[in-house]
Amino acid sequence: MSLNDLRVSLLIVLQAGLLRMITPNIRGVTCAVNEQKIQLKFVYEGPYSEEDEEDCDDVATEVIAYFPDHQVDLQIVSMEISDPIDGQMLGDWAYLRKE
Repeated sequence: MSLNDLRVSLLIVLQAGLLRMITPNIRGVTCAVNEQKIQLKFVYEGPYSEEDEEDCDDVATEVIAYFPDHQVDLQIVSMEISDPIDGQMLGDWAYLRKE
């Protein structure tokens, strides 16, 4: 599978995994992929809860199930609304809240 095909597949799987998982405090979800590794980053407005962490883990588990040969790194970031989100993007936005 080409790198572009991996990228497109990751975005589709991630967006499907995010269905019914987006809460009002999520500012964005970004991702990146190469031949060995997938990076996922969830950006929250303010502090996030244990339930939020579990939701992120659930989404990451769906990605792992689809890409069993890849290492999946999950990062959860808390930011204030006044902080610009642009610098958080890994490769692509799977979700980005209108602000």
